[in-house]
Amino acid sequence: KAFGATWINTFVGKLGDLLSKDSNYSTKITVLYSLQVSSIIQQVIALTPGGESAAEKITQQLSKALTDLVPNVRFVGVKALRQIGQRFDALRDSIRKMVASLSDDPDKDVKFYASEV
Repeated sequence: KAFGATWINTFVGKLGDLLSKDSNYSTKITVLYSLQVSSIIQQVIALTPGGESAAEKITQQLSKALTDLVPNVRFVGVKALRQIGQRFDALRDSIRKMVASLSDDPDKDVKFYASEV
């Protein structure tokens, strides 16, 4: 109960604030990996009331990385969203829509992983 849906929503919100406000790309990548790990934790929480909304919140925060100026941040964001889409059927279509615009990304790695989503 201590680390249930309420806790994960608060944690994800704080990570999202860091992702939006910090300009250091290594901080952003660390935040993205933390959100990715949070999505794994979310699989357990999904069985509790309010758990599905936490997965949606994680996805929303990760989507912020898709428009970052640094290709590595976009790359990690796409990979994390891909992993979530593989775990949560309910979010798969919305993740595909988010990532679709990156199929024309100038960075070859971003483009490749966007096409894999």
